[in-house]
Amino acid sequence: MLGPGTSLASNPGSLGHPEVCRRPCIYFSVSSCTNGDQCGYCHMQHAQRPAHLDKRQRELMQTLNTGELMAVLLRHLRLKAEEKGFLPLAMDVLAILERHAEAPTARVPMKVQSKLDALLSKMTFAALIGMALRRKDVDPGFVQEMNQALSGLRSLWALES
Repeated sequence: MLGPGTSLASNPGSLGHPEVCRRPCIYFSVSSCTNGDQCGYCHMQHAQRPAHLDKRQRELMQTLNTGELMAVLLRHLRLKAEEKGFLPLAMDVLAILERHAEAPTARVPMKVQSKLDALLSKMTFAALIGMALRRKDVDPGFVQEMNQALSGLRSLWALES
């Protein structure tokens, strides 16, 4: 089980590795990062290249309104946190998404939905949150609240290490 206690982060960007850390530091991966212990990006090994949506999947996600997207992401985030053993630590993040989620009304073909679900299940917790934060129509208050909750989750993760 991956979860709290699996990372011994030496810099802020690595807190919560591998599920809630920041993206990998490109400088650290090629040689060394001049920011060292102050770097805001992850300095730990990532097993694989991050999963990304293809053009069709991005278009599908754009057809969902913000509340529908939050509902789709919430389902995957809850499963991910439960699966990886950090559900109690993630409750604040999940509660924020619950407040903004709406039941999806868009009809998505089952084949497309299953491919999308397979891809979303491969993404990290932080990557899924990033999808919600990068929406053009998302409320700035939501972004601020979610960033604070995600920072809190990373801090809790560090305390559990």
